[in-house]
Amino acid sequence: MTRIRDFVDRMRRAGWKPGPVVTLAEVDAAEMHLGVMLPPAYREFLVAAGRTPAETSWRGLWNVDDLISLNRSLPVFQWFGGLIGIANEGFTVHAMNYREPHVPVVMFGMSSSDWAEVSCVAASFEEWLEESLPPRPKPQCRSHVHASCRPASPDHSRTAAPFVNNLGCNRP
Repeated sequence: MTRIRDFVDRMRRAGWKPGPVVTLAEVDAAEMHLGVMLPPAYREFLVAAGRTPAETSWRGLWNVDDLISLNRSLPVFQWFGGLIGIANEGFTVHAMNYREPHVPVVMFGMSSSDWAEVSCVAASFEEWLEESLPPRPKPQCRSHVHASCRPASPDHSRTAAPFVNNLGCNRP
């Protein structure tokens, strides 16, 4: 499983729902409209997320249609050449910085006009997305311990280290 698929699974467990299907051909077309090659992880995410409506998107991420239209229509992207917007949370915009070879994710205010107001928030789209996800669920301890895991005698205080079962839970 790729990291993006893992992230999408975690998002679904948190209640997010992907939208109608987006094809790789549509992502290719978006790249042509924007004049950039999108990072592979972001391309994969656009396909996995589908056409999620803005009101139910994860972290304000734009779907492939919004990616094209908002990057064309919002003046902030004309002021900051080399930035491709990917999301907004209220008046905070998240964008990929194509002025850097590794394409980090940056953030700035919707009305910003000075590069001093642009902050790098993640080295990559994957890192940015992962930081927004709920933590992976931890294995749950079972309410009872299988007989074969119990000590032979009730006095197990003489053991060198506490027993830890294969779920990472300490035995009572």
